[in-house]
Amino acid sequence: IIIDAELRQYFTDLLYYLDKKPNVKVRVTGHTDSQGDAAVNMRLGKKRAEFAKAYLVKNGIRASQLTSDSKGETAPIADNNTAAGRAKNRRTTIELVY
Repeated sequence: IIIDAELRQYFTDLLYYLDKKPNVKVRVTGHTDSQGDAAVNMRLGKKRAEFAKAYLVKNGIRASQLTSDSKGETAPIADNNTAAGRAKNRRTTIELVY
């Protein structure tokens, strides 16, 4: 994870929000590009999600509020035929679940 000032502020805001809303859950989902084997990409996505989940726990979010999952290469947001598109598809998303 590349932690820049914007992402650091996001995590600070998320922590503040979750502290006030203990019943809200957070779903962390790892994604990959379409290069390589689909099963390997599913595992890689899970590792990305687990890494982000561990980071959030280390920085104060209760583990009981977090789940992690992988969509591997199944939910691209950009074209996998270009390097720029593949880079955008290699990501981790954080969703609030009410």
